[in-house]
Amino acid sequence: MKTSSANCTECGSGLEITCRACHACGLELHGAMPFPRLARLSYEERRLAEDFLLTAGNLSELARQYQLSRPTMRLRIDALLESLQNLRSADEQHSRTLLDQVEAGQTTPERAARILRELQP
Repeated sequence: MKTSSANCTECGSGLEITCRACHACGLELHGAMPFPRLARLSYEERRLAEDFLLTAGNLSELARQYQLSRPTMRLRIDALLESLQNLRSADEQHSRTLLDQVEAGQTTPERAARILRELQP
């Protein structure tokens, strides 16, 4: 099983985006930036999500492409949905933690606002 693109290929720990750059003008943004939710899915989950979208959600067509029964494909889609819901719940908890940190003076409102924007799908 391939890991998520949000995980280190050497040790499997979570990676963090620390720089974004515009190749046209040279602008660089530095700091901790979370990966989008879909990027945190495993390779197989991302592939299934893409194939699901490309078949317009047609489970019969998707099952045919994967050479699986429709009920088995439904179980895989349900597992994908559960993974996404778990990531969403983790993001919501992280948002609450950030707001608590602002309230306690442990982080700035500007930093928290930037991170919260990044967590939005």
